[in-house]
Amino acid sequence: MTTIEDVLSSIRSVPRGRAMPAVAYTHPEMLALERERIYGQEWVCVGRQGTLERPGSYLTADVAESPVLVVRQDDGSIRAFVNVCRHRHTQIVDGVGTVSRFVCPYHAWMYDKDGTLVRAKDLDRVQVPADCSQNVERLPEVRCEVWNGFIFVTLADDTQPVSENLAGLAEILQNYHLDRFDDTIVVHDDVDWAANWKLVFENFVDSYHLDYVHRASIGPSTPSALASRRTVREPHFSAQDNRHSAPVNEDVPAVMNPFVPAEDHDLVVVMGVYPNLVFSIEPDFMWWIAMTPVDAARTSTVWGVSFSSEYKDIPDYESNLKLMRELIQAATAEDKATLVAVQKGVRRNDPDVGYLHEEWEAYVGEFLNYIQRVLAGAPQSSQS
Repeated sequence: MTTIEDVLSSIRSVPRGRAMPAVAYTHPEMLALERERIYGQEWVCVGRQGTLERPGSYLTADVAESPVLVVRQDDGSIRAFVNVCRHRHTQIVDGVGTVSRFVCPYHAWMYDKDGTLVRAKDLDRVQVPADCSQNVERLPEVRCEVWNGFIFVTLADDTQPVSENLAGLAEILQNYHLDRFDDTIVVHDDVDWAANWKLVFENFVDSYHLDYVHRASIGPSTPSALASRRTVREPHFSAQDNRHSAPVNEDVPAVMNPFVPAEDHDLVVVMGVYPNLVFSIEPDFMWWIAMTPVDAARTSTVWGVSFSSEYKDIPDYESNLKLMRELIQAATAEDKATLVAVQKGVRRNDPDVGYLHEEWEAYVGEFLNYIQRVLAGAPQSSQS
């Protein structure tokens, strides 16, 4: 029987030009290890700040099986807390919304936006030892950072700040001014992808499949042949360029973002931020997706579409928004159907399958480098 150590050994020893071994997507002990070493230690993207429009607006996430609550504060800041009542282990709230206070659904313990316990019936009769009183006074805080509008949390105390990890990516994005983008559409899906989370991530940094899988949607306008590498061997992210060969929608107006130079008006940059965020940006438009493993063969996602502030002033904005959403949904449906087939294929655990295109699947190889380093303890990097 294949042990988890066998799997890690096979991941460490993947030769140049090869993909992650199939068993890495199927072994029953892999997910527990990934939750411990990746989702439990790394910065994980849980959404966009535009979701939290005003004080009391919140979103929830599952991070390494720990319920997390992210809340807009009265001073405009965003903070995160363990989303579990200090009384009897109950998750306090689910989904997204806006409230003035958070009330546990079990015994109605009430918490303020800053995690402070503000009311509990007969609290003086709850048997809390004096030296443990601080344990019930507030929800434990979770480290939280907002970077270019993306909300990241980590359960680890010693993880390097997001801003340091992604300093090189911030340079690539400096002309877009993402802080001025409006988070127009945000969709929180449940169990939505019938595939391992790593397959979902790899799919979105793979430009080899564009011409065929997306021939009815985005493929004709962003063909594989126009894709080129931007970054090499970055430990926390990847970025690749593509160019529009023709407008996705002939009715889309000229570039409105005043900060993007003319030579980049047709540029599309696709970025992968390890472990769970991928986003694609154009001068006036950004599509993004963040993924969370549910089990070895299912992944939940939150995704959205954001536009530059100038884009909302164009004629026919609403009709263009509708067309863009339909296009993204069509492309996503194509990817979902394809990954169902891939997930079925990896179940065979064939060690002789998995060869990468040196240019168009380069960032699949770099994601493998990340997994090798963080999960399997291998040095950077066997792929380039």
